Amino acid sequence: MTTLPLGAQLRQLRLLADLTLEGLSERSGVSARTLSDIERGISSIPQRRTLQMIAAALDLTPADREDFLGAAKAQRLAQPASTRVTALSPHRVADFTGRDDEIAEVTAFLNDDTTSGAKVVVVSGPPGMGKTSIAVEALSRFNQDGDRIVFVDLDGFNAYPLAPVQVLRALLRQIPDIAEKVPANLDAASQMWAAATTEYAPIVVLDNAGSEAQVRTVLSCTTAGSVVVTSRRVLAGLEGPHRVWVGPLADTDSTRLLARLIPERQRIDTDLSELAMLCDRVPLALRIAGNRIASRPAWTAEDFIDRMAQAEDRLRLLVAGDLAVESAIDLSYSDLDDGLATLFRSISIIDGATFDARIAAATLDADVLETEAGLDQLTDLGLLDARGNVRYRMHDLTRLFASQRLLAVEGESGVRRRREALHRWFLTSLERAGAWFETDRRPDRPADEGLTFPDADTAGAWIKLEVAHWWPAMQSIAAAGDAGRIVDTADALHWFSDLWVEWGRWHEFFSLAARSAHDLGNSALEAEQLGYVAWAEIVERRDHDAAIDTGRRAADLARDAKGDKQLGWALFYVAWAASHKERLDESYAAASASLVAFERASELDGVSQALLVLSKVQSQRGQHARGLAEYGELLTRIRDHGERAHTVASRVAQASILDQMSSNLQALGRFEEALDAAQQSLDLAHDLDSVLRIAGALSRRASAYVGLGETAAARRDIAEALERIGTSGEDAYLNKLRGDLLTLDAGLSEAANSRPHGVK
Repeated sequence: MTTLPLGAQLRQLRLLADLTLEGLSERSGVSARTLSDIERGISSIPQRRTLQMIAAALDLTPADREDFLGAAKAQRLAQPASTRVTALSPHRVADFTGRDDEIAEVTAFLNDDTTSGAKVVVVSGPPGMGKTSIAVEALSRFNQDGDRIVFVDLDGFNAYPLAPVQVLRALLRQIPDIAEKVPANLDAASQMWAAATTEYAPIVVLDNAGSEAQVRTVLSCTTAGSVVVTSRRVLAGLEGPHRVWVGPLADTDSTRLLARLIPERQRIDTDLSELAMLCDRVPLALRIAGNRIASRPAWTAEDFIDRMAQAEDRLRLLVAGDLAVESAIDLSYSDLDDGLATLFRSISIIDGATFDARIAAATLDADVLETEAGLDQLTDLGLLDARGNVRYRMHDLTRLFASQRLLAVEGESGVRRRREALHRWFLTSLERAGAWFETDRRPDRPADEGLTFPDADTAGAWIKLEVAHWWPAMQSIAAAGDAGRIVDTADALHWFSDLWVEWGRWHEFFSLAARSAHDLGNSALEAEQLGYVAWAEIVERRDHDAAIDTGRRAADLARDAKGDKQLGWALFYVAWAASHKERLDESYAAASASLVAFERASELDGVSQALLVLSKVQSQRGQHARGLAEYGELLTRIRDHGERAHTVASRVAQASILDQMSSNLQALGRFEEALDAAQQSLDLAHDLDSVLRIAGALSRRASAYVGLGETAAARRDIAEALERIGTSGEDAYLNKLRGDLLTLDAGLSEAANSRPHGVK
């Protein structure tokens, strides 16, 4: 077999394996067109990774594999560099779609006459984004005189990329009157190119650069003209070029491209949007999907979407002729050293859209600074996108490629262990972050794994920023049965949840923890978590009947466990929910019983909350003066707690008391004092950084301004409050507040419209 050329050898091996071209394509991920080209000798120097994929699919013996790859290497080395086709410029794409901003940026730079010398643009981006098409399209629009575009494919990600002297020779052969006189050494070729660019000021595309070294010599001796370099790398080592980064197509442009590719009878608009999403809006993937559908008249876009949605290996479907998304990504992957390839594969297990170096390092249990350097290299290669705040993003199709390679290297059990370790890291970090908001936890205690945080602001910001990571991790760990970790983590976020009500998933969060506590068979812990569920039913869902039922279930469990602290909180939530239902006797009784339980448990935060509800009931009964007096006494009592007065729980209680005092003072017509109470509540709300509390305090201050006749000030507070909470959302409490604010604003407008002319 060793005497056969590569193409004949591949055909013989394929037939011995009883495979058609399509069958081998399905197994290997290499397109049937590419396989056919190799067998027929059209593709004489296929990519190394392509050959490895074919060898793996054929399940060759070690000896046959060595012969097969050896034949390819011998064929590659036998081909003279001078025979390689590098100067065939691609045509403009007839259905080129979108990229208006990128094209405009390139042409504007090239048309700028304020700079002298050659103008150089580097167009970089991930595989499959259409960098070459953008370069050709931009230069075609720039080149109004129809001059020839000098094009060289640098083959930068091939095992044998063009050397600088080969690049110069390929360029010189395309210059009039020089083709037959091209020198063979670098110095002479550089001098000749410098002279040629001075005379002709050519328009040049250096396509698919693999490194700065490939193009630096050419650029240094280009004295005039326009040069566009395309590369998957950012080529950060080049000095002075104008840089254009290319990412996925915009949503509208993605669907427009698909509409141009797929006949109308085979598609509907909604299918195109879904197909664009499945293709990650990557132009190469969109073109392949569109071509595959169009080439099969019996198919519809919906048929192909169903196949992609159900396929375990979506990349295998994105093959059409000699185009393949997997092969495009594989060119960059094959260029990685072992350490960088390991990092690339490992970050595919990350759930969230963006991540930082600490999260990436956690997938490997590696050093953060070394990992960050690796991420920057992957970004330079176009395998990652750099985002703001030193964060990174891996596109969906690239993530799919990386996850397949991870599975191939580590197997299902290895991937599962790596994912479980990352999820534990997230939950440990989450508990350490939540500890900053809990009175009975030590946030400065170092953790065996995960992050620690220097202060509450940093911890709170991390919780919000990384929710797309830690929430899936929590769900996964709960499903795996680690109930103790789930309950402990949920308890650490008890008070923080009050500061971030707008997340909108707290009911799911604490319900998950309550089920875990039940699985542990611990009634006290289950009662505690059910109390938090009742809180979410009040604040997040405004389902007060459900909260009363949940609170009573929690109270029964607490009595069984003889847990006074848990009993106090369960009855408090019953009292709070009942007060919202205007069931005042029930609320007063539950709050009174809650107070007794809290006092037995020496739970000072709970005592304050129970007294708050008791005072609230007095106000609801119309006894505003009495309620106001009780609120004042309670506020003084809390502020006299020394250092404890500055805990999150204490500040939340103080803000709630001041809100109620402002409402009572308004009911009594004491608007100046109501304004002062609302301002104090607003200051505390800003200190707590709670959107809900800030908006609520602004609403109360606006009402006080209305009472004082200061309409303009009231409108400013209403506008700010509405801006804080946004225009939509699922949180019932925020929706209620939004409705109240809009009603208050409408009342002001109605009052203004009803005034006689001349009255202000």
